[in-house]
Amino acid sequence: MELKESQNVGLAHWQQQNRQWRDGEVDGKTQSRTTPQPLSPRKYDYVFRKLVIDKKQLKRPLPLTDTVPMLIHGWRKTGVWPTQQPTM
Repeated sequence: MELKESQNVGLAHWQQQNRQWRDGEVDGKTQSRTTPQPLSPRKYDYVFRKLVIDKKQLKRPLPLTDTVPMLIHGWRKTGVWPTQQPTM
């Protein structure tokens, strides 16, 4: 049985979310985007604490290239990240 597009609520929701993520579009209007600013490694502890421990939302976008190192730094500092990688 094939569903009409109007009956496929999941697809419509995904398409809307995809447009918002890709184009910054909400309800047919393009939203202004803030360009992510690089994060200094000196601020890793502060951002990790606010984002992960305090569960606060960021006020500005954070580039993925800075997010991953910041998370690893915080996980290592809190003892969550393994100190040795398993050998194969």
